[in-house]
Amino acid sequence: MSPADSDSGRSPSDYEKRFGASHFEAAAHEGLPPDPDAHLSEAERAALDRALLRRLDWKLIPWLCFLYLCSFLDRTNIGNAKIDGLQTDLKMTNGQYNASLTIFFVSYACFEPLTNVLLKRLRPSIFLPAIMSAWGIVMIQTTMGLVHNFSGLATARFFLGLTEAGLFPGVNYYLSCWYKRSEFGIRAAIFFSAAAVAGSFGGLLAAAIAKMRGIGGRPGWAWIFILEGLAT
Repeated sequence: MSPADSDSGRSPSDYEKRFGASHFEAAAHEGLPPDPDAHLSEAERAALDRALLRRLDWKLIPWLCFLYLCSFLDRTNIGNAKIDGLQTDLKMTNGQYNASLTIFFVSYACFEPLTNVLLKRLRPSIFLPAIMSAWGIVMIQTTMGLVHNFSGLATARFFLGLTEAGLFPGVNYYLSCWYKRSEFGIRAAIFFSAAAVAGSFGGLLAAAIAKMRGIGGRPGWAWIFILEGLAT
């Protein structure tokens, strides 16, 4: 016990008794709480870190991958819809169809910086579900009697790009808040691989959904958008 402690009548805390007053004073001087793992060996600390990483991985990575899988399905299913008669039913030329593909990336690129600002101002628990719900609504509206021509489809694709713009940079920023730089790369790669998974079975899923043509008076390509939008 230091003289100052004796004068003030303060007895040493359990932490000071266990780890020494010098460690306690250094932590207090820096404005940080004492390290509760100070008594552990390097091997014990490494084991705790691995356990924490496993728990984070199971809590975060599968659901974020599922988010990106839904996003990639929703942006690429227009190709499957074209195969099922989208371009013919909407009486679009090849140039108009290509323009409807391109306009998605115009809004996507323009609004990425803005969405990053919003992510920092809002909590990820609000921002990520909000944009996911928004692009799911856009997908459903694309086929529920609101789009009958090129103009309607181009408008829907524009807003789809706007609402999806914040997902990829937002998730990478979110992961960087949980993982060290040395741990981040492999998690980001696993997250990005969800796009390949979506491409591997997206066509098969669309082919199965297209068999619903005629149900509710809607063509098969419309049901591709409706069901995948509802899933999102």
